[in-house]
Amino acid sequence: MKSPAFPRFAACVLSSALGFASAGNALAARTETLLASGWRFHKGDQSDAKVVHFADQSWATIQVPHSWDSGEEAVRNGAAIGVGWYRLSLRFNRDQVKKRLFIWFGAASREARVYFNGQLIGDHQGAFGAFCIPIGTHAQIGANELAVRVDSTTHPDVPPLSGDFTTYGGLYREVKLIAQNEVGISPLDYGSSGVFLKPTMVGQNAEIAVDTDLLSESSQASEVTVRTTIEDAKGARVASDDTKASIPANGKTVATNHLHFANPHLWDGVRAPYLYRARVQVSIDGRLLDEVVQPLGIRTYRVDPEQGLFLNGTHYDLHGVNLHQGQLDSAGWTESLDKVKGDYEMIREMGCTGVRMAHYQHSSHEFDQCDRLGLGVWAELCVVNRVSDSPAFRENAAQQLQELIKQNYNHPSFMFVSLYNEPGIDKKQGDGPWHQMEDLVKLSHSLHPNRPVTGAMAWGHNFWLSWVGDLASFNHYYGWYEPGADTWGARLDAARKEAQGRSFGISEYGAGASLNMHEWPAKQPIPTAKWHPEEWQAVLHENVWPALEARPWIWCKLLWVMFDFKSDGRNEGDRPHINDKGLVAGDHKTRKDAFYYYKANWTTAPLVYLTSRRFYIRPTGETEIKVYSTCETVRLKLNGRALGEMHQRQPHVFVLTASLVEGENSVEAIGTNHGKLAATDACQWQGRRGISN
Repeated sequence: MKSPAFPRFAACVLSSALGFASAGNALAARTETLLASGWRFHKGDQSDAKVVHFADQSWATIQVPHSWDSGEEAVRNGAAIGVGWYRLSLRFNRDQVKKRLFIWFGAASREARVYFNGQLIGDHQGAFGAFCIPIGTHAQIGANELAVRVDSTTHPDVPPLSGDFTTYGGLYREVKLIAQNEVGISPLDYGSSGVFLKPTMVGQNAEIAVDTDLLSESSQASEVTVRTTIEDAKGARVASDDTKASIPANGKTVATNHLHFANPHLWDGVRAPYLYRARVQVSIDGRLLDEVVQPLGIRTYRVDPEQGLFLNGTHYDLHGVNLHQGQLDSAGWTESLDKVKGDYEMIREMGCTGVRMAHYQHSSHEFDQCDRLGLGVWAELCVVNRVSDSPAFRENAAQQLQELIKQNYNHPSFMFVSLYNEPGIDKKQGDGPWHQMEDLVKLSHSLHPNRPVTGAMAWGHNFWLSWVGDLASFNHYYGWYEPGADTWGARLDAARKEAQGRSFGISEYGAGASLNMHEWPAKQPIPTAKWHPEEWQAVLHENVWPALEARPWIWCKLLWVMFDFKSDGRNEGDRPHINDKGLVAGDHKTRKDAFYYYKANWTTAPLVYLTSRRFYIRPTGETEIKVYSTCETVRLKLNGRALGEMHQRQPHVFVLTASLVEGENSVEAIGTNHGKLAATDACQWQGRRGISN
């Protein structure tokens, strides 16, 4: 028999910290409280872990977000797959239990069952979307117990069924307790905010419709006022509208506000990412019941097959990177807000104008950073590689698509909805998968008609599926998985003819690179082998980008990938279980040479960068020295001796052949603009006789 558990309560949800309504202020607006500390965790299944007073003293004490068995050994041996239990004790007072209480989960990988005081109150299937579960009548004065069973096992009816990335189990995003009055804004519409902003431009005026989901647990019908206020970046009010709404007893409805104002600041990508805020308040007789604040960006965009992407009427070159969530030095998929902020600032440092959040729904914090920095987002449903046409799979894919769209509805950075990545569908086996994709396109259009639908397909594979949405996009790896790094221009032009006037983008291209492997001259390696020299990655990108840049009709140009990431199925390069195509190493700090190639092409601030700086021990004699720079001219010094001006091989790529001596070699590059010093860089190399490249 289990002995009673010692009482344990989460410090952040004590009544004094929650800010719940006191007896004298029973109609205070909602509170949202992070449930971060005080959790107990056990890896493995225990059928009685959901019961009240279960003895969990021997379990690990952890903080949420949390991911289990994230070490390389655990991943390789499959220990990261399976069941984990989480338990948390909460204490409520009399006023708190009168509130409507909900538990909101940022994500649970992959399936979750949620118990409160021993009763099953809800479940969720899908590793990436948020979900919200009402506690209902199960809350009680005093001690309460929350238990969550999380199963990370792949389920045949829950995408993704496969993928070239490591998956983890756990409550790896934040969990919070929401407390509301009995009438308010619903948090139950697929875990969304319950507020949906629909801005349009009519001439020089912004017209904004705001739909608000209202929910009541009152035994009587309620007449409420819903007020939406638009505030500018400084918090000043620029527009406001009130509307009345009737909510039936224990029912729900949608209230719509209509606002307009002249000459708005536009959210114009990296050119000017201006953000307003929409503040939605629900009240009865002047008493505030609930409030939700959402980001608002006003912009228009379209894709022209002949000219590419236009944002607010001006051509916008959407170039940038793919990236996965998490970091190699993090526990599984967990990541701090500071790290997320740092990652996206590095992406902007390189000069990106857009990102593809591959291959699943990423956290709202990532969308927040893209809103702030002006990065256009391609957001993706987790239908990756393997596809099932079972009714349950189709239903879950539709559920996860609704979560993706509704939870991120108001982010102006969210521009494109992707339904898949290289789905393994054979049309010869029937039209079921085709109809599934058609249904998902229709669902996406019904949820948000103005967001174009796309998907990522390997060129030449299931080509017919590429045109099921509004825009096609292709993953090309010429120069890596196939020969032809220098054939990109011809291949793109051939693809354009085959597209027959339809728009397409490039959603992936790239090459692996180890920081510890170097050669000159660089040659295309075998991608599945151990030899991944850093220099070939740079050469590949030097071939691809000029071809893409010269073709503005390609609506997106997104390289694979920003950061090295874990993929337990890989055994290549200098480390197993790593996809090393990142322009930045897995530490999210060390920038590879190719990073600076793009920074030189995509930014204008003075930059001089000596490549192959990690190729420290190298043969004596003649070698090519290469510099990436934004400067007009670059001069070179070797061991203090001026070698003159470097030759510009292509825009921003400067080269010069020099002879290294035995021992230390000091290399210095000096960039000038209009004859004035603009930037410099230097490195050291060790020359040795008798060794080869």
